[in-house]
Amino acid sequence: MNVDIIIAGAGPAGLFAAIQAAENNINKNILILEKNHSAGKKLLISGSGQCNLTHAGDISNFFDHYGNNFNFLLGPLYTFDNKMLMQFFKNRGLKFRKARGGKIFPDSNKASDILDVLIKECNKKNIKINLNYS
Repeated sequence: MNVDIIIAGAGPAGLFAAIQAAENNINKNILILEKNHSAGKKLLISGSGQCNLTHAGDISNFFDHYGNNFNFLLGPLYTFDNKMLMQFFKNRGLKFRKARGGKIFPDSNKASDILDVLIKECNKKNIKINLNYS
């Protein structure tokens, strides 16, 4: 297989990075290398399996939680903020609920629903995932 882009790790960040790369680099071969036997292993246990995806608050309030080190987040979070993240999943049929404190969870309370959307999107974009890669 001729590969144009390789991403290390099939966690939510790796899967999402591959999806974004596919959208921005049409007709590129993208490969994700994952050391585990399945993608999104840690995602499935996040929030006791419920997956606290993001927070409903204004993105400018996120920076208060990073102390003096918030500067490195300015660019990424203003480029693709929490509202855009939720819209990405809503556009693919996922519904959300807002919990106490503004936490955003899948309406189903299943982290697997988040993973399913990411895997389906990778499949649609012909992103190859090699599992058990060491």
